[in-house]
Amino acid sequence: MRKLLLFSGLLLLSSTSNLAQTRTVTGRVTDLQDNPLSGATLLLKDNTVGTATDAAGAFSLPVPEGYNVLVVRYVGYATQEIQIGGQSRIVIRMQERITGLEEVMVIGFGEQSRRRITSASSSVNEEAFENVSVPVFQRALQGQMPGVVLTNASGGLNAESIIRIRGVGSISAGNQPLFVVDGLILAARPDNYLGVSTNPLIGLDPNDIASINVLKDAAATAIYGSRGSNGVILIRTKRGQYNHRPKTNIGYYAGFSEISKKHRLLNGQEYAGLWNQAAHNAGYDPISNPDMFYDVETQPSVDWQELLLQKGFVQEASASTSGGSANTRYYVGGSFRAEDGYLRTTGIKRYSIRANIEQMIGEKVRAGLSISPSRTLDNRTGNQWAGAAWGATAWFPPNVEALDENGDCRRDPLIGFPGNPCVVLEDQHIEGVTSQVLANAHLSWSPLPNLKFKTELGIESYQVQSSARFGAATWFGAPNGVGSFRNMQVFNYNWANLATWEQQWAERHSLEITAGIQLTKDSFKGQSAGAGGFADGRLQSLGA
Repeated sequence: MRKLLLFSGLLLLSSTSNLAQTRTVTGRVTDLQDNPLSGATLLLKDNTVGTATDAAGAFSLPVPEGYNVLVVRYVGYATQEIQIGGQSRIVIRMQERITGLEEVMVIGFGEQSRRRITSASSSVNEEAFENVSVPVFQRALQGQMPGVVLTNASGGLNAESIIRIRGVGSISAGNQPLFVVDGLILAARPDNYLGVSTNPLIGLDPNDIASINVLKDAAATAIYGSRGSNGVILIRTKRGQYNHRPKTNIGYYAGFSEISKKHRLLNGQEYAGLWNQAAHNAGYDPISNPDMFYDVETQPSVDWQELLLQKGFVQEASASTSGGSANTRYYVGGSFRAEDGYLRTTGIKRYSIRANIEQMIGEKVRAGLSISPSRTLDNRTGNQWAGAAWGATAWFPPNVEALDENGDCRRDPLIGFPGNPCVVLEDQHIEGVTSQVLANAHLSWSPLPNLKFKTELGIESYQVQSSARFGAATWFGAPNGVGSFRNMQVFNYNWANLATWEQQWAERHSLEITAGIQLTKDSFKGQSAGAGGFADGRLQSLGA
């Protein structure tokens, strides 16, 4: 009896000690006019304990001993750090964040401070791309701006991201936004050409981007006419600064990538068991029809997914330098990126260079030149119509011997017919080369302090060449192999001539008038050729 009472007393002391270590703090979060702020987040500094306010702005938060600072955040308001002290109830008044109102944003053919913009727009700066490694820059925008939704068109490394600004704007026409890089309007093109990705920004290095502005509503995109009906994405690359010492950045990144989750497929024994059950259900029995049944215990088992997958190596090297004198500013950068795909034989390599130079000529004339050549090499697999190797892993029998004694994929009659995922992957040779040049030159003249004339010429040259070879082991290439070659060329230029007059009165009122004319020409050419019946499966040339 004494032992039981002593044990109970120890439990009581332990419980009392735990209760003393944690207390509950309640309160409300409001603005300066005492209006409740619903959805404000509260988090203990240097801890993961947090909560959010309800519709009335109220909150309740357990505070462990030793934590005395509460971090409060709300969109559009300045973040606050509150000392809790011995308080059990706190009223927190948030102040609107106004520091960003003087930020300069690119809008259409000019610039304005955020304070003066009344149309719907969002922006991100170069910090959004720091410590982010992506094969194409669009993927780094996911979740960065409200109303902008990104999805990948496919699992390919160079696949264009499908971008939707405020949802779908058309049922039958395209829904991709208009892209403008340093004033150059990129030509419209199909999402893919005969299965070849046509991502217009595949050669754009995220390290070269200074800011991205997204124009969402009709008021913001009206200057682009019908081309801007799905929204406009304005990309501005980095520039040097006048009277600034040279600044050089060198970076290198390396890592590994692998698929996060595989499909749960049957192993050889499970497949054989279900096969036997299906044979029973069809009216067969193992005595009369022994060839219709498997010996479950002796069946081999192969994981087709594991045979096709690889741990990919990713590396990226970049270097840039920028600076300027009293009359000149410059930015020069280059990068190389190589990344292996999740499937063996797939990968991508990208080479890009960018040079932005601007020169003051006297006090009233300014000239500038931007040029960015890039080249992307892409190795990929066939699509579903060509008997994709990855798709075959879901239906090809797992109770076979996939590899020979040398560890190579078996091609004997047992599993060598079209559809064997391992052989299909090895018998597909699909290569793509994308070459792109973006160039822009501008000249501006300011004869008066409030009057400015500007002429700007932008040129885009874009070419995609793709060659494919499907061997006899693939569905598409059986029985003697099939080859194809595809070529797409896009060329466009924009020539804009603008005059801008601005007048300000009493430091509060201003009027800006912009008039101009723009000439645009887009051209699109495509060719494709195919051949079949190769005498030898090792031949790779279409003309063979």
